[in-house]
Order: sequence, then structure tokens, then C-alpha cells
Amino acid sequence: MKLKKITAILPLIGALLIFNGFLKLYLYYNHWGIRISDYLDFSEIILSFMNDLNILGFGVLMAALYGIIWVILIEVLTSAGSKKDSSISAISEAPQEQNVKQKKTSGEQMEDFFEEAFKEHYRTIAIVCFAVAAISTCLFIRFPNLFWLYFSCALYIQFLLSILIPFVGSSEKLLANLIVCFGMIGFTMGVAYFDIRQTEDSADLVRTVVKTEEGQIQSSSSIYLIGKTREYVFFYNDSLLQTKIIPSGEVKYIETKRLK
Repeated sequence: MKLKKITAILPLIGALLIFNGFLKLYLYYNHWGIRISDYLDFSEIILSFMNDLNILGFGVLMAALYGIIWVILIEVLTSAGSKKDSSISAISEAPQEQNVKQKKTSGEQMEDFFEEAFKEHYRTIAIVCFAVAAISTCLFIRFPNLFWLYFSCALYIQFLLSILIPFVGSSEKLLANLIVCFGMIGFTMGVAYFDIRQTEDSADLVRTVVKTEEGQIQSSSSIYLIGKTREYVFFYNDSLLQTKIIPSGEVKYIETKRLK
């Protein structure tokens, strides 16, 4: 059953990845006044998320770490007085309910455990998630780092889920999916901001020479390479606030050297 559900949502996941990939490119180039959609062909739009596979892999690793922290948080919240409550409930529990629990798989029992713990401690979870997310956001703004960006987005999502899901009843799954989608969009916007900062900061650290048929363009602290597509190369002049777009057919080679 779960395999069928995963197969059913794969096209939606693919569409969301493509949308987020193009959104990141749009936000990134729009910072310098470039309408990137005019310089991309259809295949580049479809494969736009492929450039961020390392970020997706990083997200998977962070998700595992976040899951471990989440389990520890639940265990800490449920440990106080849990032995006493479990003994009382075991005595008062009807034999039929015990039989039902015995028939459940370990996965279902674990899911029930987290659901009950979530409903019981959702206020505490919301406060903790919001506090850590706010700290992570401040660190990301001051020191752009994908670790803090991922953690802040994940915890903001958990904060919203903690606040809203206990009150929405049967529509909680739809709400959760919407929050996760908007969380992914927020993460994509953060990655675009991260890339912009990296490009602007590298202007003083990297020198790029582009040899063309008409001569050459050399980067400096005020002129730097923004990026390139299959058909175009983009430079930005920070002093004149102008963008230079060079067709790839006119480029003979591109040389990059990192300053010591």
C-alpha cells in the first residue's frame, strides 16, 4: 500500500523539484536584473534542479540528524512520569484493547507513540522549535551556511505543524503537505540568497578571464562572473550597475584563478 502511495506522488515530487529548481534560478539572476527565463531552453528548465543535487543530498543528511534530535526531544518530554502513567493505563486497559495493540506492527506502535506524544506536548514542541529556528535564522543571516538554513526551515515547519494540526481534525494531512511544500519553497529562497552572497563575496577572492572573439573580459572586485547557461555567459559591473551578456558561441575559453 505504501509503495503504491509513493508511486502515485512521484510525479508531484518531480514537478515540485523542477519548480523549486527554476525558482532558485529566477531569484538568483533576478537579483542582478536578469530575466533568466529568456536565456534558458526547455531542457535546462526541466533539469534545473540537477545543479542542486549536492544540496538535496545535504538535506537528506540533515533530515536524518533532525530525525534523531526529534526522537530525543520526544523521549525527554515523555520520560517524566511515563512509568507511572504506563502502569496505571496497563491495569485499567481492557483486554480487547490489549489484543488490538498486540496485533499492531512495531511501525504502527511507533507511529501511535509519536502521535500521542505530539498531541500531549505540542505546545512545548512548538516553543522549542520556534526558539531554535529563530536562532538558526539569525546565524544563517550573519554567517550564510546551509546547515543553519536547513535547520531553521525544518523547525519552522515543525512549529507550524505543532500549532495548527491539533486543531484541524481530518484535514491535518492536507495541511501538513501544504506546509511542507511552502517550507521547500522557503528553503529554495534561502538557497538563492546563499548563492547570491557567495557570488558577491567571491568577487574579491576569484579572478575570471573570459576570452572572446573581440578580446577578453577580466573580473575584478567590481566586475565578476554571475553564471552561465548553455547559450550565454553573464557578467555584472557593480560600479556601473550593468549586466554584460555574452553568447557562448563567442567565448573561446574561460579561465578562473583563486587569489591567495
